[in-house]
Amino acid sequence: MERSLKVFLIILGEIGVGLTVCLISLKVFNELRRGIFGNEITYIDETLSWLIYSFRNPVLTEIMKIITFFGSGLWLGGWAFLAIIFLIIKKHKTSALLFALSLTVCAGLNLGLKRFIDRPRPSFAPIIVEKTTSFPSGHAMNSFVFYFTLAYFVYHFTKNQYLSTKYLAIAIIVVSLIGLSRVYLGVHYPSDVVAGYSAGFAWLLVTLMIQKTLYFYRVFKTLKK
Repeated sequence: MERSLKVFLIILGEIGVGLTVCLISLKVFNELRRGIFGNEITYIDETLSWLIYSFRNPVLTEIMKIITFFGSGLWLGGWAFLAIIFLIIKKHKTSALLFALSLTVCAGLNLGLKRFIDRPRPSFAPIIVEKTTSFPSGHAMNSFVFYFTLAYFVYHFTKNQYLSTKYLAIAIIVVSLIGLSRVYLGVHYPSDVVAGYSAGFAWLLVTLMIQKTLYFYRVFKTLKK
């Protein structure tokens, strides 16, 4: 009974912290959304973009094209499918369902936000051409949710601190490089990428809070008995 109460309080605290950080992420996203058509953010976007463009060369361009593929729908969708099958085989059906819903809703949210905000893509020096609008970056948002959810799963299921830290570091590096590649290739402004990370982080926290709430409910039922 005492242990269940302790777990109950820990989960409640985690939900509270998650909600607070989620609101901060949404605040950052909203401030970027409000400022993208203003002079200040436009100046910063263009300055940073041209700075990154100054490093362009044929070899680095090919590397960036490979990196950006790691945030594409084809790559993320394929590996997500395999991860979901793996979770089902390991009898983690709830996690598999939440993972599938999280990625699907995330992609839908991104498309909806793009359509609603309707920011044009950068028109100067694009290396590749995208058909959708620019804000927020889908590669940044979707890859954030995908890679950091996998890092969370490593921690949640193994409780191995070394392995968890290793995979978290890999997730940070990969997601950061994907965002950088989108600016380098001329398909996004830096603010699009930051907004994608903010929205992705907020949505990831929502997903994790749903999982914690389900666990919270199970522990609460145990305490009532």
